[in-house]
Amino acid sequence: MKNPIINVYRFVATVTLLSFLSGGLCAEDNSDAKTTNSKKRQKTRLVGNWKATAGLPNGESRDLTLSIKNNKGKLTVISKGETRESTFDRVTLDGNKVRFERDYERDGNTGTIRVDAVYKQRKLKGTWSLLDSTGTEISAGDYSAEKQKPPYPPILIGNWNMVVDFQGQEIDYTLRISKSKQGLAGKIISPRSGERDLKSVEFKDGKLTMKETREYEGAEVSSIFTAALKQRKLSGSASLNSSQGTIESSWSAEKAAKKTN
Repeated sequence: MKNPIINVYRFVATVTLLSFLSGGLCAEDNSDAKTTNSKKRQKTRLVGNWKATAGLPNGESRDLTLSIKNNKGKLTVISKGETRESTFDRVTLDGNKVRFERDYERDGNTGTIRVDAVYKQRKLKGTWSLLDSTGTEISAGDYSAEKQKPPYPPILIGNWNMVVDFQGQEIDYTLRISKSKQGLAGKIISPRSGERDLKSVEFKDGKLTMKETREYEGAEVSSIFTAALKQRKLSGSASLNSSQGTIESSWSAEKAAKKTN
């Protein structure tokens, strides 16, 4: 006859073992997830524009600009100097260590240009090296870079639900802000009269300024919209100027939710 106490101990031991194994598997899965999330954060913090300096063996230095991009999980580094632009298409991350490389060919010689740096507080600091086709170092020097703050908050880009309080009457629009070669561009879209291009859109010292010039009933009308950005909302004033005088009003906008299919 089986001892019931022994059976209970066996049951508890089995449950404990299963719990341990399950916990171990969960811990391993969480570790993998943490590693994946960590790499994503590393890539995110590198993406953007940088100002870099490469020290030369003769004591001089070269100023460069870097543009680091993330295309479907793959990082690329575009380095621009005074006369040349190069793309480093091999980027590897190991904790806070960053390496980017590219192949080169010049005067019949081939090899690799490599940068090894450590990331800390929006800065990269390390060395660059020139390697020949056998991997032997030909030349090297110091390398440093600092990430530049974007000229405007990324949240500005997109559609905004805009309301202008015009002499006590609330008029709704869609404000669409987009990127341009000069910085920012925009449109005001009316459900009643269609869309109008803004003459200029600028974000400076924490304030958004938009200017518009258009013809209304045969007369030229110029408008200036200014607003402060707080979280996902814009609020400020508008000044409409025409031959009839100036009309002041207020306006506000809230970032529109992204459409989902």
